[in-house]
Amino acid sequence: MKVIADWIMNRRARRLAEMLTPFLPTGGMIADIGSGTGHNASAIRNTSQLVVREFDVADIHWVGPSPTMITEDSILLEDSVASMVLVLYVLHYCVSPELLMSEVVRITNGDVVVLQTTYQGSSGRNLLKVQEFFLVDSATFWLVLRA
Repeated sequence: MKVIADWIMNRRARRLAEMLTPFLPTGGMIADIGSGTGHNASAIRNTSQLVVREFDVADIHWVGPSPTMITEDSILLEDSVASMVLVLYVLHYCVSPELLMSEVVRITNGDVVVLQTTYQGSSGRNLLKVQEFFLVDSATFWLVLRA
């Protein structure tokens, strides 16, 4: 089962990296907030020369290095050091999206890319979790905040 899930996640991550390519900086470090299994960061590393640092509240990585843990109220990174910050399918898991986004703004000196899918109700949230595992689809909205 893990082999199939890994194939699905790698395919999804490659598609996502292709969609992100026009927005990526030409150099520097990207912070991937809520890096999950590590597939997205790995795909970006494979398609660019960028350094990708991963951050999350738990280590559920299948690929790549373990993430730096996010504490209750901060991302353990200096001010204005990231050339870009990625917040991919994360905000609906946060207790305080506002606090997370204030930390994101603090750590970047470049753009912030937010990808999010919306839902209604608890059944919608559960369906969203399953859907996000399998694909990047047209229901996703993109928000690129320019520095």
